[in-house]
Amino acid sequence: MEEFYKKDLFIKASIDNKSIKNLNVTLEEQFDHKCKLIVHLEHLVVITKDNFFECLSEFKFCYPNIILFCKGYKINVYPSRMFIQMGMGLKAYEMELGEQATFDNVVSLFDYEEHDLTSSVELQKEYYFKWLNSLCGN
Repeated sequence: MEEFYKKDLFIKASIDNKSIKNLNVTLEEQFDHKCKLIVHLEHLVVITKDNFFECLSEFKFCYPNIILFCKGYKINVYPSRMFIQMGMGLKAYEMELGEQATFDNVVSLFDYEEHDLTSSVELQKEYYFKWLNSLCGN
């Protein structure tokens, strides 16, 4: 099947908290609007989901020993429904507790990042809800 959108990236990665190397990562949106994440490890990992955030989340779940040095792995980065529904899940907010997110807080999931990284989607969700509560003064 041909793709509607395609982008090839090289992303720095840590494997088992020691070896650091650049991985070839391909992002594709198919004509059926499914999103495909392809990661070139020793074997090819292909994950197809409704959006790229879901693809990245599945990759984290399947390969918790691999940390990609990108915004999508940062604990305080999480997409809004609008970014998921209208932007293929390629963008997200980088949130700060007690501060409303603005367009200045919008980041690309696959942009380089090396601080506060986690392979746990659950920790990202927890931070997201903690952030929401911090806006209410709770």
